[in-house]
Amino acid sequence: RILPPLLERLDRWISADAPAVLDAWRERDALNGERVRWQDGEGVARGVDEGGSLLVEVEGGEVVPLGAGEVHLQR
Repeated sequence: RILPPLLERLDRWISADAPAVLDAWRERDALNGERVRWQDGEGVARGVDEGGSLLVEVEGGEVVPLGAGEVHLQR
């Protein structure tokens, strides 16, 4: 019952072009606007760039891309 619709949606995303996937990701981005920290710093998440890197605004207003690694929400 659930498998056919799940596979249909999965197939849609697998075949989607990158801009469509990024737009959908940005609409659902739960980190956007949240304070985050990582091994080398902390700041406020500001979305993702065209390559999929997390953008973080650090002290002083500079926005840095984080390509890979682990971030933690600061609550």
